[in-house]
Amino acid sequence: MTAEAMENAGGAKGAFGTGGGSPKNGIAISVIVPVYNAERYLDRFFAAVLGQTFADFELICVDDGSTDGSPCLLEKYAQADSRVRVITQENRGAGAARNTGMDAASGSFYIFLDSDDFAEKRMLAKMHEAITAANADICVCKSDSYDVRSGKFHPHTRAFVESLIPK
Repeated sequence: MTAEAMENAGGAKGAFGTGGGSPKNGIAISVIVPVYNAERYLDRFFAAVLGQTFADFELICVDDGSTDGSPCLLEKYAQADSRVRVITQENRGAGAARNTGMDAASGSFYIFLDSDDFAEKRMLAKMHEAITAANADICVCKSDSYDVRSGKFHPHTRAFVESLIPK
């Protein structure tokens, strides 16, 4: 993937990679999200993900033993939108939750988001366009950090080293 293609896909953090070849159930993208005590972020998260212009995705939310209201909110969104699937497991950490999500995924590609992430409306579309146009195995995009105190976004300078990306 070229730096130009990567830049054109930008807007949210994340890596986008192959999910094992042909999609099961014809799904293009599996969005995998570990959730642990994220109740205060979930409405904003779901608005950002379910509001994507690219609709050919499943959203796999792995509740990693939350003790707040997260499980109830996850079920509410799963009942309202058939693209949302909820998996519940004992608390084992975000990495184990992502692995659980990958085991359940049906998409040709995976993307990992966190339950407090924002995403621009065309993030999935841009990343899907970039990875398929380049016939690449992975697509990485830039991200911004959000300061909850000031309510402002700031460039996230440590997401990757752009100078190492092939031109």
